[in-house]
Amino acid sequence: MANVAKMSAEEKKALILETCKELFYEKGYNETTYEDIYTAAGLPPGSVTYYFTGKKIIAETIHAEYELKVRTMLSSLVADDYELRVMSALETLNWWNVFFVNPSIRRFIVEIGREGVLRKSFLGNTEYLFKLHINEYNLRINGPRLGLITAAYIGVMTELLLNAGENLSAYTAEEMADFAIETAYKLLDISSAAINDTIGKAHVIYDEVKINNAYFKNFKYDETAL
Repeated sequence: MANVAKMSAEEKKALILETCKELFYEKGYNETTYEDIYTAAGLPPGSVTYYFTGKKIIAETIHAEYELKVRTMLSSLVADDYELRVMSALETLNWWNVFFVNPSIRRFIVEIGREGVLRKSFLGNTEYLFKLHINEYNLRINGPRLGLITAAYIGVMTELLLNAGENLSAYTAEEMADFAIETAYKLLDISSAAINDTIGKAHVIYDEVKINNAYFKNFKYDETAL
């Protein structure tokens, strides 16, 4: 183990995050205690709350980083440059497939969803993505309406994943993804024909890429396993 006494503050924060990724993945967010974290990291008691205000902030950071890594990984696997709507739908389809295939990530997302962490984590990404669509497709949606649309979508997504986590056998990943995509684009006033076309293209591409979401571990995609 590295000599933590010689680490900088940033290095210690990074160590705590990496330790939490492993603990949250293996034990779950709820079952991981502060003692678990500082003991596994080799840090003195109180270190976790000194560098972070609490587990929620750590979970939010891990989730935001995980979302970015998944998006980057998916973009690298898709050779062609597809339009924004299709790539966004593809990301949603993959997100739900990971949720259904990987029980450790599903448990983490459901647990932080119940803690209200996902609402904050989703907010920035969702608003940014919707702004991209507004600019790309010249959608007539102003700032106040964008705020309402973003809040509505985050609320729907949070309830969807909590419901799916409790009733996993009642749905398929594809059903959940298609509903999430349809909901987002209806809120953005995209036509039904365009929505159906987008969903169809996303499924075709996803089947061709053949991503094995079992390769996710500790919120990383192990490309060496390919």
